[in-house]
Amino acid sequence: MFLCISCPAAMAMRRRKGSLPLFCVICAAACFCLAPTDFILLPQASTVSGTANHGGGNQFIGRSAAMPVSCGRRLSAPPTKLKALPQLRAVIQWAMHAQSNKTVDIRDIRDFSLALAGFVVSAAGFVVSYASSDFRMKRLAVKKFMALYRPPRPKSKVVHRETMTAIKNRVQNWKQEEHATIVSGRYKCGKTVAVQEALRGVRGVWGFTIEVEDWKPVLYQELGVKDSNMFREVLRCVRTKLQKKKYANNLTQYPILLLDIPRSAKGGMDLVSTAAKDMSSDSSYNAPAHAVVVASSAASAQAFDAGGRRFDIWVGDMTQGEATEMLEKHDHKSDAAEIINKCGLRAGDLVDACNDLKKGDSLSDIQTRFQEMAVKDVVNFMSLTLDGKPVGRQILKALLQSSGAGIRAVINTTAYEPSEIAKLIRDKKAHAIIWHPTDMLYKFASSLHAKIAKDKMALIDMPGEKDVLSLLSYCAASWCTDVLFDVQLRVPFCFVFPLEYFVFSLEYIYVATRMYSQVHFAPKQFKIECSISELYKVRTLHVQTPHAARANPARRTYKPRTPHVQSPHAARTSPARRTCKVRTPRVQSLHTARAEPAYLMIRI
Repeated sequence: MFLCISCPAAMAMRRRKGSLPLFCVICAAACFCLAPTDFILLPQASTVSGTANHGGGNQFIGRSAAMPVSCGRRLSAPPTKLKALPQLRAVIQWAMHAQSNKTVDIRDIRDFSLALAGFVVSAAGFVVSYASSDFRMKRLAVKKFMALYRPPRPKSKVVHRETMTAIKNRVQNWKQEEHATIVSGRYKCGKTVAVQEALRGVRGVWGFTIEVEDWKPVLYQELGVKDSNMFREVLRCVRTKLQKKKYANNLTQYPILLLDIPRSAKGGMDLVSTAAKDMSSDSSYNAPAHAVVVASSAASAQAFDAGGRRFDIWVGDMTQGEATEMLEKHDHKSDAAEIINKCGLRAGDLVDACNDLKKGDSLSDIQTRFQEMAVKDVVNFMSLTLDGKPVGRQILKALLQSSGAGIRAVINTTAYEPSEIAKLIRDKKAHAIIWHPTDMLYKFASSLHAKIAKDKMALIDMPGEKDVLSLLSYCAASWCTDVLFDVQLRVPFCFVFPLEYFVFSLEYIYVATRMYSQVHFAPKQFKIECSISELYKVRTLHVQTPHAARANPARRTYKPRTPHVQSPHAARTSPARRTCKVRTPRVQSLHTARAEPAYLMIRI
């Protein structure tokens, strides 16, 4: 035993956890196998002809000695327990071979030490080769799969939701002929937590986060397998184990590959779709696995294309009761209603609000940040274009007209393919709308996004080409004063003339039908609004620029000069006076609009 521990191979095995006891067992079994086939033990007090007991102990002598006490233990076959251990099988076979060819007669400690040292060298080589063998790699991978799945979040911090029950039912009732499961929903709505909690304590689950486009080699490396063939063998072994009576109470009898797709992941979706389809549906694996794909955003879920082989589970916002319970777990029972009112029912927003409150932020500041993020989502979505068409504005306009009920992928004669829109949303980070896979509808991401989209579309929704042309044909003869072009404002064509309702800003110019009579100022934008009755011509409307308005706050609101309008009776008696003349406004350059009175313009 001293040789076993002192030799280099044994020292190397001591660094590997659990290897030294196994190595000692191998050495002990080998010593048992290498012992003499038959030996004779002489008692201490006896004397034998031709041999005397000089050392005071037992002596081993030849077979022809008198008064033999046979202790022969010929090893004709490996014991059953040793036969079940793969790491001892080669040692036992080697010992049997040595025993069948010659008789081992150990006469002194020197011979015994030399024999044991030779065995140690052979056993060390066997252990090293076994450590890098395919058998051991598959065995460890199966062990990882069969371990109890334990989510990183403690159970005490998780609120039970109805979605978790739906996920459990799907996993429990999944069969070989069924397809991959896609869990989708809004960003930070609690999809990953719901799936992990549904699979808590289940055997046969392996979770993996897709962070690179070519993610399969990374998966094999983490699991400890060499290639796809070994991975398939591991799945077959796991399935065989799960179908034993020992695991009859397990939630599933099929291995589960849990793939988490972050919101930032742009590549690898084709590989995810193909792998999920092959494992869940095709016969190429010969032992299908249940692929559960968790898409961190609804846009990522639409990039998954398995040829229709998918089962969708939608995770929505929390209910009022679930949100209240979660806030109670974060020590906000007293102000739960106020937090929900200002932050909404999305799980991630509520958790972020609790963390920000611990840092000392106020609810008003938190609400303002949420609104700013929603405004950014809406503005980015409004700028989406596909093949030169403003698809973002068209979808928002159709959603507003549907009053929040949602719209189909085909509107009139235009088809908005969810996968194409999803790619635009991911690239531009414009998560203002979502595609609901179970309802097959486009919807606003939240009521806050819908409100902001309504306000923004009221500012930039321009009249159609036909409306502009008909309007110009009606009044261009006497109303239109000039056509301007300015690169700074990104307004290629502007017709300068007054109409019912005008908005002038650094980014866009808009005409609407509402009637007001006031002027609003903002740091980078000011609106010109004037009330005109029956589209009568008016005199020039002088408006202060934001710089002048800040210098003279008292003059921020102005009313246009009332035009001289005939009464209906006077107009009938004097037809020649039905049209009132107006002074032709002096047109100025857009570059000087900040320093001098501004005029009203319409963008086509």
